Amino acid sequence: MVAVTPFLLQIPLLVGAVSACLLPWEREGGPRPDMHLMSRQASETIPIGTGNRWKNKVPRGLGTQPGDTTVTSVMNPAELRSAIDSLAKEFKIEVFNAPEETAEGATMFGAKVGGGKAKGKGDTLYSAFFTAGIHARERGGPDNLVYFIADLLWAKREKTGVTYGGRRYTNKEVNQALDVGIVFMPLLNPDGVAYDQETDKCWRRNRNPTAPVDLNRNFDFLWDYKKSFSPEVTGGNTGIASDDPASDVYHGTKVFSEPETRNVKWALNKFKSISWTLDIHSFAGLVLYSWGDDFNQITDPNMNILNEEYDGVRGVLVDTNETEYRSYQELDVWKQDSFVSVRVADAMNSAITGLRTPMTATQSINLYATSGALSDYVSARNLLDSKLGAAHGLTLEFGQDNNEAVVCPFYVKEAEFNNNIRQVGAGLMEFLLAAAEAGLRGR
Repeated sequence: MVAVTPFLLQIPLLVGAVSACLLPWEREGGPRPDMHLMSRQASETIPIGTGNRWKNKVPRGLGTQPGDTTVTSVMNPAELRSAIDSLAKEFKIEVFNAPEETAEGATMFGAKVGGGKAKGKGDTLYSAFFTAGIHARERGGPDNLVYFIADLLWAKREKTGVTYGGRRYTNKEVNQALDVGIVFMPLLNPDGVAYDQETDKCWRRNRNPTAPVDLNRNFDFLWDYKKSFSPEVTGGNTGIASDDPASDVYHGTKVFSEPETRNVKWALNKFKSISWTLDIHSFAGLVLYSWGDDFNQITDPNMNILNEEYDGVRGVLVDTNETEYRSYQELDVWKQDSFVSVRVADAMNSAITGLRTPMTATQSINLYATSGALSDYVSARNLLDSKLGAAHGLTLEFGQDNNEAVVCPFYVKEAEFNNNIRQVGAGLMEFLLAAAEAGLRGR
């Protein structure tokens, strides 16, 4: 069974995982490690692909191939785009380009798949939104997503199921997953990913030439962290965010200051029926649900993320009378978030067993307090703008660190990379099935 935080009693149990997205020297504000050591350790991990493997070939994931099939390199940004274009040509799925170019002139892209049994037409057919690659160094997230979509398309055509390690799904379940309707953007930080792959510098942020920004601190969720959160949270190097341009969690000059985050907002506005989202990261072994500002509560609707009366007290895990705050969440939403998160973690644990870090489902605050995060922004959109429909924003922290590459444990070896493809495939499949069971807005 999956480990899950008790529903109405939550405690800060993830102390050992707090460095998952952030490395110790980043959280503590120390100097970056020696770049030569970082590069040498990167050379011992799965390599980056060269050329374009999809120029005359259609991608297929590991879930529709023999169990001993192995992927031997990470896709480069050009291959990620080529993979989507190849799938579009082969399976007649629709690709879209986001409206704004990045600082280095890259075009962000995505595609939409399935939705055959949804009511409505056009962009209203899609209820799920997958994203990956927002943090450049978290290698494998974009690959995992593309290979999963490829598996769904091949399995539907060939009338088969998909198998991810010890987790198997039938063709009926494949069709149920596709019926949810999927929008996906596999590369939210194309400039950063390209730079990280070229340099092996364990790069996290985008490539804003003035000051690179942590894109997952740039969304409209309590972005002004010094105002919204307690000094106990903002006064140290906790990873919540920073207004220091040299910091790896620098949140930018304002909300949505970056073209990458504005493009994600554009996609959410375009596909108005989206009711479940999953943002793919590594490597904590967690499925996280809102809120990320403090522990949830269901008794006081006035104690919420928008109420400025509670500015300056959010984020303290052990409250005193002076700092008493818990973040209001509707009971049904909390139940649905928990239900889907546990299902995803359970499926991933069934797919790949024996890992040092089993998947766990819990509220985001148990990792660390979050400001400007994509998934919390998704969950808050209908509160920020009453004209928008409610949606569930979840985060997947797949895999485990490469403990032999201490300066950049996000760079994994081939065996772990392939385990991650299978484990994430099971997680994404379960996410779609569980979301459909929990409820899709408008259906």
